[in-house]
Amino acid sequence: MARKILLVHQNNGNFLHLHALLEASGYTVEVAHGDVARSQGEHPDFVLLPWSLYERGRLNLLFLEGIPVPAWIISRDRRILAQNRAAERDWQTKIGEYCFLAIRKGSALRGEYRKALKRGVILPGTRCYFCRADEALQEGQTIRCDIRWRKRFFDVFWVPLGEDLYLHYLHDITPYREMERRLRFLAFHDPLTEAYNRRFFFEALSREIARARRRKETFSLLFFDLDHFKAVNDRFGHATGDRVLREVAQAAQSAIRKMDFLVRLGGDEFVVLLPATSKDEARKVAERIQEAIRTVGEHLAFPLTASFGVVEYTQGETPDTLLSRVDTLAYRAKGLGRDRIENGEGA
Repeated sequence: MARKILLVHQNNGNFLHLHALLEASGYTVEVAHGDVARSQGEHPDFVLLPWSLYERGRLNLLFLEGIPVPAWIISRDRRILAQNRAAERDWQTKIGEYCFLAIRKGSALRGEYRKALKRGVILPGTRCYFCRADEALQEGQTIRCDIRWRKRFFDVFWVPLGEDLYLHYLHDITPYREMERRLRFLAFHDPLTEAYNRRFFFEALSREIARARRRKETFSLLFFDLDHFKAVNDRFGHATGDRVLREVAQAAQSAIRKMDFLVRLGGDEFVVLLPATSKDEARKVAERIQEAIRTVGEHLAFPLTASFGVVEYTQGETPDTLLSRVDTLAYRAKGLGRDRIENGEGA
């Protein structure tokens, strides 16, 4: 079969942009001056470009440039044949480079491919560990997936454009992932103190009650609110009040186990759900939190205390009755002078 050579006028920009795509289709591209005749009869070594091939390549380039995120047309052997402005601007890739080197700088290679690259050798079939281009080409279908690379998240596409070419583009979705993470956090956490919120508490308490009933086990609930907190807001302002709440939450969190749940019910009211904990053990936890809150006050240079209620779950109780019982004990602690712990035994 005769060698395929395409005669291209030097001033024909469309042809020149298609250079790599045409070579991938089996043509050897040679640039000729404008005064060279294009007649195949006069130059039998040259073949004329089929219009369908030219048009397909031209449309691919138009489509490529219309993609607002970095995008490349890549050959089966992982060579970049064309790219849009976003790819050149954001990734500084160049036509003719291997995609796994140009886009990923070789950092996404694994196993034998990575070892060979360190020796300066590129093995046949070298590809990034997450690459699904071969699968897209074989099935003739677009493949899309999310990947995490260098602490960022990307929405990645491989779109077959024929038997040996595919469109590859990616969208940095890290900001959206961070937004989703933040929204999930806020759904169950208090934004000021980062303790769990009321919604989470009642869901967790219901689960704990169901578990205790099923396993015939127990757990405890610890409730506390700050003494004279309104005076702190009135005297020092709400900014200081917010700081107090944040530091109290941090102090309380440091005094409990990882399996326990610190919850801000609202205002200066907090509750701690203590799985697999008896009332006596819960009182010791309350004592640690009580001392931690006093330390916060010393740090802020004004007295800071809290009143506590402690209860242990008894079979048959509901979330509402349990919370009401521990709230009553905390209210009693305030009535008896504040800065004390009540567990229903006069202790």
